[in-house]
Amino acid sequence: MADTVSADAERVILGAVLLNNKTFPETLRLDDLSDLRHKTIFEAMISLNDKGEPIDLVTLRKAIGPSVDRAGGIAYLASLCDGIPATENVSSWVKIVKEAAALKTLEYDVSAVQRLIAEGSDSVAVLTVMEQAASNYRERLHVRGGPRKLSEFTKPVLAALEEEQEGKDSGTIKSGFRDLDE
Repeated sequence: MADTVSADAERVILGAVLLNNKTFPETLRLDDLSDLRHKTIFEAMISLNDKGEPIDLVTLRKAIGPSVDRAGGIAYLASLCDGIPATENVSSWVKIVKEAAALKTLEYDVSAVQRLIAEGSDSVAVLTVMEQAASNYRERLHVRGGPRKLSEFTKPVLAALEEEQEGKDSGTIKSGFRDLDE
C-alpha cells in the first residue's frame, strides 16, 4: 500500500511540475523516487531546471531523448498531467515520497543489523550500524524548512535578552518610543 501511495505521489509531483514549473521540488532527491520511469523523468527535469529551461512536454521529451521508453513512453509522459489535484500540494506529496524512501532505506539497514546478529558480530559493530541507520533515517527525512529543534530559535533570542539585561548592546534598533522599544 505504501509503495502504491508513494508511486502515486511521485506521479503527481511530476505532473505538477509540468503544469507549473514553480512547483519544482528542490528538496526531492533522485534516489527518493522508487519508480524507474519517474526517476528517468525527474532526472531530465533536474537537468532542465538546473539550466533554467522551462519544463514542459516538449522540452522534457527532448531532455529524455532515447530513454523515452524507460520513462514509460510518450503516452505516459502526456498522461502525467491528467488528474492532478492542486499544484500547491507538492510539498505534501514530497513528504510522502521522502518518508517512503526513508522507510525503505531503514528496512534495508534493519536487515543488515539482523545479518550482523545472525553472523555473531560483536555488540559494538551492531550498535554502530544501528546508530548509522538512525542517523541516515533522520537525515533523509530532513526537509529544508521542515521540523527543527525549538532551541535553534530560542538560544539567539535568550542570548540577546541576557545581553540587554546586562546593559550590553544587543544590536536592536531603538524606535524612540519607549513603549514600543520595550
